[in-house]
Amino acid sequence: MTMADAEVGDRFAADFIGECYRNGTNGVTADPIQALAWLRYAAEMGNPSSARTLAQTDATSLNRTPAEILHWTAVRDACEYNEFLPKPPRRPIGGRIDLTAVRPQLEAAISALNTFRTKKPGELTAGQEDAEMIRTDTAKAALQKNPAHGLVLLAQIAATGNRYIAHDITNILARGDDGVQPDAALAQRFHTAALGLLERDAEYGDMNAAARLAAYALGLGEKPDVPSVLRWLT
Repeated sequence: MTMADAEVGDRFAADFIGECYRNGTNGVTADPIQALAWLRYAAEMGNPSSARTLAQTDATSLNRTPAEILHWTAVRDACEYNEFLPKPPRRPIGGRIDLTAVRPQLEAAISALNTFRTKKPGELTAGQEDAEMIRTDTAKAALQKNPAHGLVLLAQIAATGNRYIAHDITNILARGDDGVQPDAALAQRFHTAALGLLERDAEYGDMNAAARLAAYALGLGEKPDVPSVLRWLT
């Protein structure tokens, strides 16, 4: 794991480098400022391990304010639930796959996903869950051979109201995973649609969903969104 890997989007390499600077290991001289910078970068790309470290009040060699710890706690929770909107890598590499040809299909999936915002959540039968799992495995396998096609297959699953797959697509588009060209705007739209379904679940009595939304409103933004916190906790 090298700095070059981290610069082009390897969030695990960024976390490793941050820990090396924090602990002074692997031939690296301890440097708290560099440690914080690399761990922040890794967490912002969606690395839950980095976010957990930054959220620890007693994490050694890391100078953070209480407000920053609150923020990283929200980031940690969002990463662990795969509901975080990652930032793109510092230096995207060339030769990425252009998604222009499949963009209409991705946008259609977002529109379909948004229609579930006002529909009562439903549970899949065991047979439906098995069929969806097979479709998901097929789509993720396709990502390795033909990323654009695999992404379309995932989008078709998301279009059935699957917010979990919508978050997977968010990650791919935001970071440029699987060799695709990062598309922050499209990633944001998938993320917003998926969070809309989390809000729907909370409105229909999912207390876990409501608690997560309150935590995100409290710590993910530049400042706490107190009205939203109160909305989800009362």
